[in-house]
Amino acid sequence: MIASGQWEVTRYSIAVMLRTKASVRVIKERSIMMNNATNLEFTDISNETYREYVYQDRKKLYIPLPTHLHVNKIGGHRVLNEAGRSYYIAPGWLWIEWEAKEGKPNFAK
Repeated sequence: MIASGQWEVTRYSIAVMLRTKASVRVIKERSIMMNNATNLEFTDISNETYREYVYQDRKKLYIPLPTHLHVNKIGGHRVLNEAGRSYYIAPGWLWIEWEAKEGKPNFAK
């Protein structure tokens, strides 16, 4: 957990991925920097290969290689992935799907 008001600068290995129904394949790697300059607390979810939010109309939001998650008081999610892309997911999704990386726990905090 990243405490409120702390700065975090962490180096991540980035993977550009091809996703098929059968598997996720890493095809290229690079490094970026992550910087949290907010008072929000984030949980490490880097054990996940992907995170997918499913909505009532069955549309999906797919997030490859998520690393950090913040859940606000109304259930909104802020997610950062290894590519450095930030997402805000408003409440309203029906469920979340994810897959743990090989050898990592399916549920972690």
